[in-house]
Formats: sequence, structure tokens, C-alpha cells
Amino acid sequence: MDVLLEVNIGAEPGKSGVLPENLPELVNAVTASPHLRLSGLMAIPPAGKREEENIYYFSKMRYMFLDMQAKKLDNSNVQFLSMGMSGDFETAITCGANIIRLGTALFGKRK
Repeated sequence: MDVLLEVNIGAEPGKSGVLPENLPELVNAVTASPHLRLSGLMAIPPAGKREEENIYYFSKMRYMFLDMQAKKLDNSNVQFLSMGMSGDFETAITCGANIIRLGTALFGKRK
């Protein structure tokens, strides 16, 4: 099964995902599993009021993604970086995202 690892890039207590400093350990566990193949990373950064706030987190994610790609780990095909939502997807794409989530832009705000 192809998997993306969720990184809690802002270390927010209310969000899921591995903390950045614990990512290498999780990567090792996934790549050691014969039933999983590491395909990339995903993250939802803290809600920023300004574009510059998101760029910091998106850039950090891109660095981790590129680092993983460069290592050419066994049992991996690191090709996806999922980050960015309706309010910040342009910034995410500029920072290297190749998967974005656009629910609100397509369907409107939740009731």
C-alpha cells in the first residue's frame, strides 16, 4: 500500500501527525514494512493570517520532502507533497506542493 506520512509541522497539540524531529524514525518503520511503500508527505500548517507565515511551514515541508527523495530509500517512491488548502493553495504550490485540498473552494464553507 502506498502511504503518505502526515507531519505535524507546527507542533500543534490538536493536530495529528508525527513531529518533524520524529519523522526519521517513522520513515524507517514504514520503509521496513513489506506491506507499505512510502510515497510522500502531507501537512496542514497552523492557520496563518499572512502568506509569510505559511511560507515558513511550507518551505520546511519541502526541505524534508526533497531530503527524503535524495536519500532514495528502499521500499519508497517519494513523489507526493500534499499541503495547501483553499485559503493557501497558491502559496503551497509555489513551495512545491503537488497535491492540494480544495474542499471549501469547490463546495463552500461547512455549515
